Amino acid sequence: MASSVAAPGDTNPSDANGLDIKTVFGVTVNVALQRPAIQSSTHKTAVASLAVDGNLTTHSCTTYISREPWLSVDLGTPMDVGRVCVVNDRNPYYG
Repeated sequence: MASSVAAPGDTNPSDANGLDIKTVFGVTVNVALQRPAIQSSTHKTAVASLAVDGNLTTHSCTTYISREPWLSVDLGTPMDVGRVCVVNDRNPYYG
C-alpha cells in the first residue's frame, strides 16, 4: 500500500501519483488503493479495478450509453470519509 507522511499544515496531501489519501496516526493512506471496485457498465477493457490501481495512466470507463454511470469501491470496513477525489481521464477523447 502506498503511503507518505503529510507535511505539517498540509491540508491536501497526496501520494506519488497525486491521488488523495487519508491521514491515519500521522501517516497518509489512499484507502481505496487496490480495493475491490465495481461499476455500472464496462467499456471495452476499462474495468473498475483500473480506477483504484494507483496508476494515472490507466482508467476505468463505463459505456457511452450509461445514463447514470456509477463506481463503487469496497473500503473493507465502515469509516467516515471526509473527501472523495475522482480524477477524470486526461485524454480529451474520453472527456
